[in-house]
Amino acid sequence: MLQAASASIEADAYWANAEETRIRIDTKTTFQLNMLGNYAIAYILTSDGLKGTGSEWNQKNSYSGTSDSDPDMQYWCSQPSYVSGVVFNRVAVAAWQPLYGVEGSVDSDIKAGVPQTYSFFADINGNTIIQDKAKLKMITLLLNADTGGFINAAQTTINAYDPAVIDEPCFTAQQIIERYRLDGQKINTPQRGINIIRMKDGTIKKVVVK
Repeated sequence: MLQAASASIEADAYWANAEETRIRIDTKTTFQLNMLGNYAIAYILTSDGLKGTGSEWNQKNSYSGTSDSDPDMQYWCSQPSYVSGVVFNRVAVAAWQPLYGVEGSVDSDIKAGVPQTYSFFADINGNTIIQDKAKLKMITLLLNADTGGFINAAQTTINAYDPAVIDEPCFTAQQIIERYRLDGQKINTPQRGINIIRMKDGTIKKVVVK
């Protein structure tokens, strides 16, 4: 039976440094109902086009020696029990809190139709599995943090590094008290360009809204 998701999630990702060892992911989640709940966002980095030599790259083939009328399967039926030279797509090469999500990534006091924004920085420095950074995709998962159940998901490519982007700690929209433009004019919603925000803890941050 088809059932509508209780919340949507949108994501945008881009390189956070010129060396392409750090990824920033901006998410926006919107729930359909007012509620109190323990929800969180998890992050999984996948890659297409992975390939290599040696037995560790061989694909086990359980269809070897069988028959199948499907043209796509006939190739595998005619191949040995282990196949070399396979190119692997949609392979998870890194993950951040994939089971129950990042704590604090979704505010527990949920208002229907009010978007929650969150920024997360993922470090891939030293990751030896990645072969071609142009073939990476970031998957964001909205989870029930108590059960690990999936609510919704989004996938995005990694956009180019923009030196105008200013790093800032992760925060949710509910932690913001006031927002201003660079000229000091107070604004009620994010505006494209650099925004200055004052947080509930009294700190001031500069963020870039794309």
